[in-house]
Amino acid sequence: MFTFRKADVLLSLALRRVILLLHGAIAASVCYGVLPTAAQIIPDSTLPNPSRVVTGDRAVEIEGGTQRGGNLFHSFAEFSIPTNGEAIFSNPETVNQIVTRVTGGKRSDIDGVLRANGSADLIFINPAGIHFGVNARLEIGGAFLGTTARSLEFADGTSFDAVNPQERPLLTVNAPIGLNLGVESGNIEIDGSGHQLARVVPGMSPAIEGAVTEGGLRARSLAFVGSEIALSGGIVRSSGGAIELASVRRGTIALNPDATGWNLGTGAIADYGDVTLTRRALVDSSGAPSGSIRVVARRLNAEDGSVFLAQNRGSEASGAIALHAAEAIRLSGSIAGDNIGSGAISETFATGSGADISLSSPIVQLVDGGKIESFSFGSGSGGAIEIVASQQIDLFGTSPLNPLATSRVMTISADMGIAGAIDLISPRLSLSDGAVISSIARGSASSGALRIHASEKISINGFSGFNRNNFQPSILGSSTFGEFPESD
Repeated sequence: MFTFRKADVLLSLALRRVILLLHGAIAASVCYGVLPTAAQIIPDSTLPNPSRVVTGDRAVEIEGGTQRGGNLFHSFAEFSIPTNGEAIFSNPETVNQIVTRVTGGKRSDIDGVLRANGSADLIFINPAGIHFGVNARLEIGGAFLGTTARSLEFADGTSFDAVNPQERPLLTVNAPIGLNLGVESGNIEIDGSGHQLARVVPGMSPAIEGAVTEGGLRARSLAFVGSEIALSGGIVRSSGGAIELASVRRGTIALNPDATGWNLGTGAIADYGDVTLTRRALVDSSGAPSGSIRVVARRLNAEDGSVFLAQNRGSEASGAIALHAAEAIRLSGSIAGDNIGSGAISETFATGSGADISLSSPIVQLVDGGKIESFSFGSGSGGAIEIVASQQIDLFGTSPLNPLATSRVMTISADMGIAGAIDLISPRLSLSDGAVISSIARGSASSGALRIHASEKISINGFSGFNRNNFQPSILGSSTFGEFPESD
């Protein structure tokens, strides 16, 4: 015979209540689309037709949202994707742009696959910050814009605000025309394993991947706009479209979408943040033709063999590489055992011209093997290089990992294409410790023009001495080693 004490009965009732509460929570997660804590994609209730989340073993399908014309709006309290997870936007084919905001004040950590149907563009907004992990991937047919702006502005005055979302916001069929960043705007971080670029013959062969580099963020075109932007081994690639990195602490950026990308308007911004590339980070717009790369920041730092790369593999003209910093640009270091230095590389393989490279900042420094290089390996003309610095241009030092890797600005023709011109404009220009500024023709074409405009001082001194009988002096010059037809 069993006997029950009052305490036993109370304990049994308490346990039953806990079980009922857990059962209710599980049921609520199924009804409202709340995921397990490993993958936090939680819709909020601010849209007329809220977003819905359907969970699977690994993939999460995002349905619903509110459509206005070609715009599909989604709104979430939280949005993160775990390692090896997938989030799929199940958008109708009539959608041109998926506009997604995160309103809960928690950073988005994306370490899986972010996917959308068809050719729709994806705009992802989270003012609290966005972190792309080593395993993050983009599988979208259109362009991608990731931003920590507080709101997306539209042509009719409508604002899709992620900081103060309206209970029932006004939504529009109009195209977005701007991003509004405020003091609450967070950072964008892109992590990765770094590129494996190498040259079989230094100065004579293209930069190729020495090993298969997995991972990275790839789309038709990409733009990232945040308070600070950091790529730590991160890889960002377009399919011949534009790539833009805009570090803005506060202000409004115009959006002018075109066939190649978003074409960010940052001319009126006064409060920039920093863009930093480390651990062999790569921003790559290579294609047929290659797309453009544009960076705007307060300070731009590229270290450890991090590279901006545009390889033109087609017959049309390449897009340009344009790097602008309100205070300073610093390119430093290289990869051990090779001469791929931190900086910008333009290459053309066929008949299309290479990407022009331009840098503008009060101070531009190439340090310890930092490089700006333009190569022509075909019949297309090599891209030109222009550096404009209102205070000074400094090139000095060799890579601590490779004494042969000097800091340099160089254009090279290895075949029939004319080497690009070099224009340096600054009050003061300094080359030391084996630094090089040169245009070289090794094939059947001519070298490029070399023009220096220094109103105050040009200093060339020192050498890189790795032993008594073999050293590299600092050089400013132009060389032709082959034969080429005389020009008219």
